[in-house]
Amino acid sequence: MEPVNIEAEPVSTSELAGQMVPVGDLSALEQRIECELKAYRRILGLAIANTHSGDWANLGGKPYLMSQGAERIARPFGVWISKPQTWREDREDAKGKYYIYFCLATVGSKLLDAHMDIEGSCDSRDQFFAMSGGKLKPIEDVSEKNIRKKAYTNMFINGVTRLLGMRQLTWAFLEANGIKRGETAKVEYGGKGAKETITEGAQKILDAKLKAKVSQGAAQEIIMEDFQTEFGVTEFKDLPRAKMNDAIAYLDGIKI
Repeated sequence: MEPVNIEAEPVSTSELAGQMVPVGDLSALEQRIECELKAYRRILGLAIANTHSGDWANLGGKPYLMSQGAERIARPFGVWISKPQTWREDREDAKGKYYIYFCLATVGSKLLDAHMDIEGSCDSRDQFFAMSGGKLKPIEDVSEKNIRKKAYTNMFINGVTRLLGMRQLTWAFLEANGIKRGETAKVEYGGKGAKETITEGAQKILDAKLKAKVSQGAAQEIIMEDFQTEFGVTEFKDLPRAKMNDAIAYLDGIKI
């Protein structure tokens, strides 16, 4: 009996990531990627739409998500933080002694079923806390408590933005999703804005933080009395721009 020669029909292939993938499979893969990208853009748009213009700051012309904005996004996405670790490292260079606070935690999202290890840091030469008149303050005049709190806040914001792919966003994209650049807070470093009071957008940020603390059971009178002692003003509108980030960290740190 003669052997039967069975020849398979030739299959067109395309190289992807070092492997030969049948064109039919590649087409299905492209469709899947397109669907996932569309879903991602919708998710990103929903996340941004859940924030207000006052939840964003204009830092050197670039948009920056503030902590209260990250909190608004975190809730519907079921963001969780596990076992944050905070530590201080003392260092010295030609400018003198300084220290850095680090905060490391696992940040995840129940909705996205994803998690990653995230680090945040802040040092005693932070441009918001350590600059005055364009010069560094003496290290003993820098609030260590605020540096430690900002390290945690930076970790949290990093976690939310990394999980949702919200880094390096443009003003055009934000404005397309309801964020008005002119209504965001313009935060200036110590020096140029040191004698100027905060903008209306920045005031709205502080008002929102105060309202949130009061809704959680804090006494507004006590908060504002302590705020006056800390910053020397009785109303947010009179706060110097150079103190804006200090005020944010102060309000964020109030325990209920």
